[in-house]
Amino acid sequence: MAYAESTNVGIDRSRAEIEQMLQRHGVERFGSFTDRGRAALVFEIDGLSVRIEVVMPERNEERFRATPKRRTTRSASQAFAAWEQECRRRWRSLAAVIKAKLIAIEDGVATVEQEFLPYVICANGQTVSEQMLPHLEDMRLCGRKTIPALPDLSTSGPGLKREKSK
Repeated sequence: MAYAESTNVGIDRSRAEIEQMLQRHGVERFGSFTDRGRAALVFEIDGLSVRIEVVMPERNEERFRATPKRRTTRSASQAFAAWEQECRRRWRSLAAVIKAKLIAIEDGVATVEQEFLPYVICANGQTVSEQMLPHLEDMRLCGRKTIPALPDLSTSGPGLKREKSK
């Protein structure tokens, strides 16, 4: 079962909820838009320009034209309703992610930079993740030569305390 699969919360309400959450955390500039099958939020937080995008489903996808279990053909209005439901679900998911990030920041679990770094907009208009993701595959292909191994947690080291077994 997908998150918020049967939500009745409209897109406008989710968008307003996100904006209110961000305003409570000091965001003054906020915008949202939809374009070519995606929805995006743009805002400034602690001097960082941020863009978070979510891919939206296309209206003519097969999954909206037929019921999931019996594969019965839906009417045009039923297909539209199914598509609209999925759009609402994705906006609820986006609201949940933003809320979780802001809670983590507020509770000191993470910093603004740690939570929003992948979405920070660089000088060329791309986000940090858009610039870095193509390089990750190269790092994977190079193997352990470029990716540091995880620390050995079986021994105590700086910041690690190992309890002695009794």
